[in-house]
Amino acid sequence: IQAAKRNIANAGFEKFIKVRQGDGLKILQAGEVDTICISGMGGALIAEILNSAPEIANSVSRLILQPQNVAEKIYQFLEKNNWLVVDEDLAEEGGIIYKIICAGKNPAEICRPTKAETSPLNKKYFSLEVERIKRVVDEMKKSSSAMKTEKFLVLQDKLSELEALL
Repeated sequence: IQAAKRNIANAGFEKFIKVRQGDGLKILQAGEVDTICISGMGGALIAEILNSAPEIANSVSRLILQPQNVAEKIYQFLEKNNWLVVDEDLAEEGGIIYKIICAGKNPAEICRPTKAETSPLNKKYFSLEVERIKRVVDEMKKSSSAMKTEKFLVLQDKLSELEALL
């Protein structure tokens, strides 16, 4: 908290930013903020934080989420709660690629990447995702029962989608 306060003061934003410490979103009141940004933790934990305070999560117009892993949990939360992915981007720091997801409620704001819009970082991320999904699919192919699951079909579809972007 002290480091956050110092950084805010150094940037001259003390009038605009309040620093609080608490349990997830429970430190807020519904309607108090218009955007929630949660970053630097796993997708499952981010989804749990949002699910634990639905009245607050549903009172905002925008979510900016940066999962360290398991981004699928974020997408599941968004779909279940009628959020739309407005934009997505990637950032690389220290050789690690981070996904940034911006969600809103207005379908007119949706931005879908196309092959022409893929940056070298997107291509690197997609390549890593293709490798990861291929490993999972290859393992699932070793089991006839695993190949009959919905997860197998979803992974194959996702693999085709990502390969088309490369």
